[in-house]
Amino acid sequence: MDFKELISRLQGKDEAVTRCFFFWDGPTLERIEEIRLTDPERAAQLPRPVCATAKPVLLKTLCRVYGPGNFDYLDLVTDLYHHIMVTDVLSKLSEPSKLMGYLAVVAYHYWLGEKKKSDQLLENPSADTLFEKGHDIEDNSDKLERKRFVQEVLAAMPNRSYARLLDDDVLEISGLSGAEKAERTRQAAQRLGIPVEHLYVRVSLAKKQFKATALRIIQGRL
Repeated sequence: MDFKELISRLQGKDEAVTRCFFFWDGPTLERIEEIRLTDPERAAQLPRPVCATAKPVLLKTLCRVYGPGNFDYLDLVTDLYHHIMVTDVLSKLSEPSKLMGYLAVVAYHYWLGEKKKSDQLLENPSADTLFEKGHDIEDNSDKLERKRFVQEVLAAMPNRSYARLLDDDVLEISGLSGAEKAERTRQAAQRLGIPVEHLYVRVSLAKKQFKATALRIIQGRL
């Protein structure tokens, strides 16, 4: 599969190609070819990806942004995938053969922007709100009983780990401020066994999905 077809299949949301491109855990096509040169029998037995995989490039980019090991690949790449699909950045690539380099640049700037947002929350925990002033959700949520609506949104969120995170660790803390909020956030991160910085990244992704889900519910009722 050449890069032009690969891009077309990604834009068409081909499930097998998308999963392989972003999340393949086996050897890459390049690595299989290297093995084939010295051990063709072993190479023939290796699982083959259906297309080129971007995972090595994305892992390297994540290390540049967050530092080695201080990130959740599945969460961050899933978020990147949604960003790519929503903004249709693949259509802006004029030379398909440069897909990997282009993706690395897109991913770097996107994740760096997301990290800066989480770093700002780390410096000022009181700024971390689930409903933002001026946001469509704030305007429309007044029409609904807040607690019932929040639970409805949590139940509808596609990523259940995000819903549990918000339900267990964020909603309880969201009414706090200052040092107390920072300490409760630190305790939540400790319970989850992750650095506070990582918790803010996960919370940022979870809140983004919460807001998108809430808007979808609201728009469905209009």
